[in-house]
Amino acid sequence: MKTKIAKSIKIIPNDGLFFGERKSFDAGESNWINSRNMPYPSVFYGAIFAILYSENPDKIKKEVDTQKTDEDLYKFLEENLEIKDIYICKDGERIIKIPLDIYLDKNCKQIMYGAFGKNPLADLDELEYLLFPPQSNKVLSNDNNFYMYKYQLYKYENKYKDNIEIIKDTNIFKRREKIGIQLNKNGTAEEGKLYRINYSYFKDENYYFQVDFNIKADITIPKKGFMKLGGEGKTCVYEVKNREIKNKETIPKGNYKIVLTSPAILQNNLLSTWKPDFGQDVEVKGAVIRGKEYIGGFDQRKGKEKEKAIKIGVPEGSVFKVEVNKNIDKLEMKNGYHAFKGFNKFIIVKEK
Repeated sequence: MKTKIAKSIKIIPNDGLFFGERKSFDAGESNWINSRNMPYPSVFYGAIFAILYSENPDKIKKEVDTQKTDEDLYKFLEENLEIKDIYICKDGERIIKIPLDIYLDKNCKQIMYGAFGKNPLADLDELEYLLFPPQSNKVLSNDNNFYMYKYQLYKYENKYKDNIEIIKDTNIFKRREKIGIQLNKNGTAEEGKLYRINYSYFKDENYYFQVDFNIKADITIPKKGFMKLGGEGKTCVYEVKNREIKNKETIPKGNYKIVLTSPAILQNNLLSTWKPDFGQDVEVKGAVIRGKEYIGGFDQRKGKEKEKAIKIGVPEGSVFKVEVNKNIDKLEMKNGYHAFKGFNKFIIVKEK
């Protein structure tokens, strides 16, 4: 395999964006479409790969068009483009979903931490530990609609109760409703096909998306340009820069928390599961997960009428308590699906 180079792409939307949810929309059956604020990683992957496809007709386009099976195609995609991390950024600082063992009062002024304790039903359950909420005379919640700056993770690791800037999603994103109507093949409006779309916008012009990725050294990508992102053909301005790769340190034996920074698609014998597999030297002892992600899409080679099978994902912000039984050089999800597209990304912090 040829050497890969590390890049980072800054993506600034020109307008509101639409990121659909799991099912397709039929204007004749429903009249309201909601957009996610943060698209699934595969949306970014497709947008970046579309640039590579256009800019590299011999090395990318020709090869993609000749792949006969999905397995061959996925192998080719992974060899040429691999997403390492995806963030919302503001003024150069990276932002992530808060871990779900953080509890907040209704005004987001008081920060407290849940604690993993022994599961009294461990003999009947897969989990040896459960997350127990903090004791407080205030109403607390571990809502998945909050964000924090990544550089403040050391405060989370050391359980600071103040001086952590918590950001509500409504302070990052805003919504605007637009009305549309479906046209027939003659370009005229169809009766009964009026619908509303809820577009997502950044609330502050200093916010943007950032994607860290690796590509083959012989693949060309422009330093600046325009890209389409999400549905409705909405455009963004992008800027690509080289990225420094930091050497990863050995992970010593001990107890840690794994916090998902992107949805994880986990499988066990091709069946969906909530439980990550980090290998024989790492035991998953506990977990806190809020809901599920239903991740769909379309097979672009077969046209937009061909929907992909829904994959069930574990949301970002979910926390896993793990025990590392010996010093290891690398930690990865052995049962993660399509990590090269940006799924299954996480950070690791020492449990204290």
